[in-house]
Amino acid sequence: MKQALGLIEISGLSTAVVAADTMAKAANIRILEIENTKGLGYMTIKIAGDVGAVNAAVNAGKQIGAANNKLVSWKVIPRPSDYVEQAFCCPEPPVPPSPPMKEAQEETGTGKTGETMRESPETAGEPEPDGGQADSVREETDSKDEPQEEAEQPSEEEDFKLAEKPKKVSRRTSAAKGTGTARTKNS
Repeated sequence: MKQALGLIEISGLSTAVVAADTMAKAANIRILEIENTKGLGYMTIKIAGDVGAVNAAVNAGKQIGAANNKLVSWKVIPRPSDYVEQAFCCPEPPVPPSPPMKEAQEETGTGKTGETMRESPETAGEPEPDGGQADSVREETDSKDEPQEEAEQPSEEEDFKLAEKPKKVSRRTSAAKGTGTARTKNS
């Protein structure tokens, strides 16, 4: 389905926002972009939709721009060619930034806290002397208790750091000292 492309150029951001709002309310169109052009503070509003809807929206935007004496130019392109449609109607979505490596490792749980002991395939088949399975179970439960103790320790250190923080020195002084004039006693 071919759609129409509407362009309105208006001077000033606030007028462009009001015009875009009016255009969206006047007809069933899609606002593609409000682009800041270089020089003189012009804003280009790009819309797309059915030919009749784009004509109605552009006329509504023209009225707002003319009422504020900010209208620069306008154009409706019914059924633009594929090249124009690709350039204006289908902008490439922005690529989301990749997360930093430290955060990615923490999310996957590669950190040492909270790890449980696992048997390697080589030692899994060998029986341990003296009831080694009971010892490994004790070690697993001990390793689960250790992160809880570690979590309690930073809170004590934070309290210690808060106690060491010096108090702010008040910078308020009398008016005579602040102005640089000295007061003398008249006797």
